[in-house]
Amino acid sequence: MFLSEITEQHLCLLCGIKLNPHARTDAGAITKIHVRVFGATFLEEESDEKGSFIKTGVVQFGLGVSLSPVKIERMTTTKVLPVEDDKSKGMAPLAFRIVSYGLYAMPFFINATAAQQTRCTKKDIELLLRLIPYAYSESASYIRPQVGIRHAFYVEHNRARGTFNDFKIIEALTPVKINEDGRAAVSWKDYDEASLRESIAVLNAQLAGKAAPVIDLMEQMS
Repeated sequence: MFLSEITEQHLCLLCGIKLNPHARTDAGAITKIHVRVFGATFLEEESDEKGSFIKTGVVQFGLGVSLSPVKIERMTTTKVLPVEDDKSKGMAPLAFRIVSYGLYAMPFFINATAAQQTRCTKKDIELLLRLIPYAYSESASYIRPQVGIRHAFYVEHNRARGTFNDFKIIEALTPVKINEDGRAAVSWKDYDEASLRESIAVLNAQLAGKAAPVIDLMEQMS
């Protein structure tokens, strides 16, 4: 699970990794990696052959859910791209909506039992884990220039089918506000970081013999 954080007037959207336009890239190779990791739901054509199925991906990303209410502001900005056939630019009053601050928790799961269908390898997953910390910083844009990942927690079970309750892991890794007053958080300081670290320590004790300890992918950036 990773915690994505937006700071001061920026909208949070899930995005992909930006490729280097100057690098020599094999599109076919990228497609194969994508299929092995995320499946081929939209890439496979219908087949009349018996035993032919659209493959589910090994990795599943959940929705990013805000951990507290967010304050939404509205602005008016010009749009460079034409909004009508006879106009070169346009403007929509108060149509641009921004979140001044928000902390989102997004769980992701790796289903090792599905790897046989897509031929996903351990190397593919290792590559994915190395890319997660850069998911937002390497794809910044006008609509989301300052979205970052505060923590990217990862737990690996001892067996492919799992050895610990995933929901308990997510619950332990989800921070809570210091003051649950129903108001929007304005910074990371509004959350109880000490309690989060204590919760992780307790979880690691429970995971002993069942899964590897919790690691933060953000601390393994190189």
